Amino acid sequence: MTLAELLSRHPAVPRRTAQRWLSQLVAEGGIIGKGEGRARRYLAARLTAPVASAQDRHQDNFPAHIPLSADSRDVLAYVDQPLKARKPVGYQRDFLEAYELARVELLRDVFVWAYERSTQEYMTIKQELAEPDPIRLAYRNLIKQIIRSVVTHPGDDVLTAIEQGVTAQVAEVDRSAVQSLIIEELRRLHEGVLARYGVRASEFETWKARQMSRQPP
Repeated sequence: MTLAELLSRHPAVPRRTAQRWLSQLVAEGGIIGKGEGRARRYLAARLTAPVASAQDRHQDNFPAHIPLSADSRDVLAYVDQPLKARKPVGYQRDFLEAYELARVELLRDVFVWAYERSTQEYMTIKQELAEPDPIRLAYRNLIKQIIRSVVTHPGDDVLTAIEQGVTAQVAEVDRSAVQSLIIEELRRLHEGVLARYGVRASEFETWKARQMSRQPP
């Protein structure tokens, strides 16, 4: 199918994410891409190649970049054998073949590899994130209270109300920073975050209309 057809079946998947997955699958040999641009189509690799033996399928499809222990390699070597060479067991063919021996070494290695990779990605993302503002953390409840008070009293002067609330409850050394944070939050206030401050949509609309009417033409 084409990328457009894939996205139509899975509308929740972002286009860039789908493109990245497709590129990765092509690189790993799981699928084959034909054509360019919008006409590019993706086909399952098994439809474009001769039927392979069970051993070839395992060797070709198991990710080579996942490190395996000796026990896991032993499990993989066993299921790589033709069916006639393996002890018959009662299980569904479409069930995961590594369970045939009731051994979990191979699954364990895959899990450990996936966990370590996930941890590395988490640490990378964490390092890229900015450290939280200590002033915002220390006064977050007060900031919410003052914003709610300002919005629910549209007739009051905003800057005066902020200054009075901050002066009464914030140490002098932090007042300027807290006032700036409150003004910044008020400027970014929108319908999607009103619940955070305990403000109803009607109250926000009334306050916003009042502020607009006060602006000079």
